[in-house]
Amino acid sequence: MKSATANATTHPSRLRAALLGGPGRTALSLALVAYLGWGLDWRRVLQALVAADRSLIAAALVPLALIPPLAAERWRAACLALAIRRSRRFFVPATYAAMFAGQFLPSGIGVDAVRLALSWRQDIPLRGGVQAIAIDRIAGVTALLVLMYAGLPFALGLLPPGASAPIAGVTALTAIACFALLFVDRLPLPRQLRSGWAGRLLSLVADVRAAIGTPQALAALGCGIAAHLLSVCVVLLLAQAFGYSLRFTDLLTVIAVAIFAAMLPISFNGWGVREGAMMLGLSLLAVPRDVAVMISFMYGLGGVLCALPGSVTWFHLRHAPKPPAGDAIRASPAAERSGNPGRTSSS
Repeated sequence: MKSATANATTHPSRLRAALLGGPGRTALSLALVAYLGWGLDWRRVLQALVAADRSLIAAALVPLALIPPLAAERWRAACLALAIRRSRRFFVPATYAAMFAGQFLPSGIGVDAVRLALSWRQDIPLRGGVQAIAIDRIAGVTALLVLMYAGLPFALGLLPPGASAPIAGVTALTAIACFALLFVDRLPLPRQLRSGWAGRLLSLVADVRAAIGTPQALAALGCGIAAHLLSVCVVLLLAQAFGYSLRFTDLLTVIAVAIFAAMLPISFNGWGVREGAMMLGLSLLAVPRDVAVMISFMYGLGGVLCALPGSVTWFHLRHAPKPPAGDAIRASPAAERSGNPGRTSSS
């Protein structure tokens, strides 16, 4: 028990050192941004910015501002799927704080690491925190796959000849790979892989799989779909601000692919990767490269503005009191069925 506590205590510091020790990701983002900016016609960009409809740009901030509360609700639903109960007074500020801190950390894993550290400070066991974030991420990625396939019929006429089949195939393989990972514990693995840290990881996968079948996990998926649809609305409004009328259905696959690319932990908060993916996608919709890159940059800057409240909630949560005793943490569904109800809370 003592060693487990010690590991939990040192875990945030080790994680922070690992996250900040990624200069390669920062270099990649800077290189991609420089490459995209090098070929831009900056005179044309300035003219487009001056002529842009400022009211539509301001209107785009409205759906963008609704994404953090939806992300908080998705995280809360993921915790409820594991019978981890905390109020929205924790999840909403913690989500803003994680999004703010994530602006300075590697894409994807940076936000998750901050959320894990904040939940750990709220006496949520590390095991339960990791499971909740895994369910949250699964819901988000599944929502992206839903939008990709929903928009693919509308994108078929826009893609180059022969490009639709590979895109559909890659999307299907991604969905199959994610689904297969949820059943890795069912494989006939050697006994050595079912003991120690590997065994604990396999039991964690079993708990996550059991929790995914709950109504709360379905609610997390609904929040994920709604958040991504809001992102489509943001890009739609920004495109209209620059004088390009796009169809909502045409943007489904484009924006889903751009968000998925930005989530990959290979860049600095998705910068560069998101712009490149969105530039390629919007070019299929007859949007010039200069305007496409500016739309993506404005989308990213809007996300930074919407995350600014996290600069306040970050310091508040660092000194927040412990949760009341009424906020219970019960065993996950898989642990209850296995007859070991203390497994989640004691890890």
